[in-house]
Amino acid sequence: MSVTITKKKMILQIVKFLQNNNNESIITLHVPHRCDSADNFYVNKEIKAFNSKLKKTAKLSTHS
Repeated sequence: MSVTITKKKMILQIVKFLQNNNNESIITLHVPHRCDSADNFYVNKEIKAFNSKLKKTAKLSTHS
């Protein structure tokens, strides 16, 4: 069974997590690029876009 979660939903979940844990120090990590195949161009493009949004979201939080 495949679970599809959109980038927007993932970012919203991260925002909620940061808001609920605003007194904790949180480290956010980027999603690594795929290097195993040339067919992953689209995947790497989506990863780059997600990492960019993740970086912007983490900057909004004072504890990440």
